[in-house]
Amino acid sequence: MKLQSEIIQSDKLICSEKVLFNKIELNAKINTAIKTMAKDNLRSSIATILSEANVNGRLEIQKQFEKLPFESARTIATYSFLKDSLITAIGLFSCIYYFLPKKPTKKETKNKV
Repeated sequence: MKLQSEIIQSDKLICSEKVLFNKIELNAKINTAIKTMAKDNLRSSIATILSEANVNGRLEIQKQFEKLPFESARTIATYSFLKDSLITAIGLFSCIYYFLPKKPTKKETKNKV
C-alpha cells in the first residue's frame, strides 16, 4: 500500500499543500477544542473545524482553477489530496481521542511488568 505522499506529490497540485490544508493550524484548532470544549460539544466542534477546512480548501481549489482552467488533472489531484487529508485527520482524531485509553484499565494496571 502506498502512502498519500507517495501518490500525490506537491508539484502535481494546483496550489500549495500548506494553503490547501494547513496541518499545523488544524492541529492547533483541534487541540484547543479538546482542551476547552465540554465533552458533549467536542464532536460537533471538531466537525465544524473539519468542515471549515473542507470549505476553505475547496474555495482555494476553485480560485486556482479559475486562474488555470486547463489544469484539470492537477485540480482533480488537489481535490483528492484535500479529501484524503480530511479523512486522515478524522481517522487520527478518532483513534487518538476515542480509542486510546486515557488511563490504564484495571487489567492493564494489574498485569504491569
